Amino acid sequence: MKPTSQLLLLLLWHSVLLSVCDVITNQYPALVSECKDHDSQKQYKCILSNLDKADWSRDDADGLKLRLRQDFYWHPTKRIRRECRALTREEFKEMVDAINALKKDKSMSPNVYDYIADYHTNEAVNSVHFGSNFFGWHKMYILKFEELLRKVNPNVTLCYWDSRLDHHMKDPKKSMMFTSEFFGDARGPIQTGPFARWKTIRNKLLFRDLGKEGNPISYKDIETVLSKKHHVQITNPTSDPNSEVEMMHNMVHAFVGGQMNDFNTSSQDPFFWIHHAFIDAVWTVFCRQLRHRNIDPQDDYVIVDNEMHKPERYMDHLFPMKNIDGYSDYFANNIYSYGDFAKCPTCLNSPYLKCDHASNKCVGIELHEPRAGYDDLCSKSVAIVQSNGITYHGTYRNYIVNDASIPQWVYAYVGVKDPGTGSSQAFISITDKNHKPCDAFCLDLKAKKYRSCPGVISVTNKKPRLYYNTLKEAEENGYPFNPLEPDTLDPRIKMAFLCY
Repeated sequence: MKPTSQLLLLLLWHSVLLSVCDVITNQYPALVSECKDHDSQKQYKCILSNLDKADWSRDDADGLKLRLRQDFYWHPTKRIRRECRALTREEFKEMVDAINALKKDKSMSPNVYDYIADYHTNEAVNSVHFGSNFFGWHKMYILKFEELLRKVNPNVTLCYWDSRLDHHMKDPKKSMMFTSEFFGDARGPIQTGPFARWKTIRNKLLFRDLGKEGNPISYKDIETVLSKKHHVQITNPTSDPNSEVEMMHNMVHAFVGGQMNDFNTSSQDPFFWIHHAFIDAVWTVFCRQLRHRNIDPQDDYVIVDNEMHKPERYMDHLFPMKNIDGYSDYFANNIYSYGDFAKCPTCLNSPYLKCDHASNKCVGIELHEPRAGYDDLCSKSVAIVQSNGITYHGTYRNYIVNDASIPQWVYAYVGVKDPGTGSSQAFISITDKNHKPCDAFCLDLKAKKYRSCPGVISVTNKKPRLYYNTLKEAEENGYPFNPLEPDTLDPRIKMAFLCY
């Protein structure tokens, strides 16, 4: 099977390469007629050489070279990256399944995931951090990773992790992102979730140490960044105080901990890709603001005294891209875009987010909090009320619904045998939608309060009568009550239940 999978990868890669060549061939066939080669790098360099020999103006030649490099990532349709908590469960599963498929794919050594993750190590760390190339290289890196995911499943698009939503929680360490429903454990070796028991390329267990150091990015951080006018104000080492994006990004790596807290191992944790997708999402907004002021983001590239961050240097591991290519808005205009950031009151209609009305900002929910975003019965507390005859054969069941977010009394009716035709004793019970029993309390008239009881009741004809023959008769005698009224003792209600 291994040769077949290798052949498949070759066919996919060359189909992309052919589309690149077609772009140039259709307009300038003479440029590529002598450059056919199975080696993509040799073919690319040959085309560049022909461009250099031709009688072009410098602007035309540079434009064609940029087009050629960009078209390595050409796609017929544009995809949208969304916040991870805005994905449906099916969409999220498809994404993590594709990531796991790369981890199992042995067509590259030791597997495709670890092979691509190892790009972010050694010398490359210095060429992609601490300078202008930070933004562009990571943009192209996560795009390359996303391309690999889409070879597994063409419906998959990488999501992004807006850590602002966690920064403003009461306790960011209780974020749903660090649970089995999303990316697994917050502390220690990852034993739950889609990446449980992963081992890295160094044969170490994937682990995290959430919250020991660092912090998520805040709303104020991003507002400060987006208030700036040029890259020189947000880029290491020239940034204004409190607006260096790379430093904000570093603090999130430290916050996650484990492999994420070391540049040489950070890409071994899937959190790497979704964290950098958010950084890219913010940067995309910043570049769009430049365009609105008629500034090409590439013209705003910051020249620093570091050879690794020179604009014309080829990106480490991402040939044929150059550092300056990462600043092109071609990719955001043609290949992918980002969905809206979460805003109150809807907060992306995600059940994992809520609107903090005090700050008018969206925040993440904790594991045991009620989930927002639903208006149907699934967001309500649904309880089953049941009577089982003791002195007669018969069962009656009813359902009651109330808003789980508001503590309140809810009144319910349950059917029992008419005591006029004989003894009517029944066991009354209520279970919540998780099938957990509610606690029963019976009225003690002498003490004028409810006491814990087993839930057995005897229905008689004595007054005050405990029952009515019809719902209409019950309503005519003062039912139903307003569930939000202050609680008052009513001798007609012999039994109450407490549900949590």
